[in-house]
Amino acid sequence: MYVNKQRNCYTTEKYENLSDQFEKLFPNESFIGDDMLINNCNMHFNVDEDFSNLFNSLALSPIYQQMKWRLHILDYFLEVALKSDGSYVECGVFRGFKSYFLFKRHKDKINSRNKYLFDTFEGIPKKYSDGSPITNDEHRKRSLHEFIINRFAEFDNTHIIKGAVPDSLENVDVTDVSFLHLDMNSWQAEIGALKYFLPRMCKNSIVILDDFGLFSHREQMNHELPFLRARGYRILELPTGQGIIHI
Repeated sequence: MYVNKQRNCYTTEKYENLSDQFEKLFPNESFIGDDMLINNCNMHFNVDEDFSNLFNSLALSPIYQQMKWRLHILDYFLEVALKSDGSYVECGVFRGFKSYFLFKRHKDKINSRNKYLFDTFEGIPKKYSDGSPITNDEHRKRSLHEFIINRFAEFDNTHIIKGAVPDSLENVDVTDVSFLHLDMNSWQAEIGALKYFLPRMCKNSIVILDDFGLFSHREQMNHELPFLRARGYRILELPTGQGIIHI
């Protein structure tokens, strides 16, 4: 069993009550957290000692402790992407929890590759905030840019680009991408990123849309799904809220 009653978006009394009932009904084989109540699951990643030890050492607050299944998805698909020669890209870094976990876990394979981390480090710009459930203040943290620079200093070939995507993409030339993670909570920014990166994806590469399947972020799906379908891409939607595209 894995229990963390923090929700990804907003903790509500209704969710807490449901979580308590769910835990009593299914005490051994359920996952509670990250907006999910899932029963009858083995969760082999939960008993993977290396995975769990690293996760537990980094997920020090409830908001990150709930993301264990989400990290399992990222971990799996990064391993798929690492079979292709190409760069790692994340747009929407915030405190860098997900990328830092992945870089630590796959350091031997990923350290020599180019890794690009894009973020405003000042929250979502107003011009890209339409339809987003995230307020600007939620991701506006003091000295966040400096924190990320220091956090990722141990990894080689890591490029930290400050500015709003897609605007900041005009100042870089990223080619041959094998792994793209979009977590900007903005359909405008993410479609702008997709326009830039899709032609630059390697064969057998992976795109992960962090919030694609979340009802709270449905404006992202409403815009990104027709955009991707029109270009011949299918999206695998997962209970974690993530959407996966295998190029």
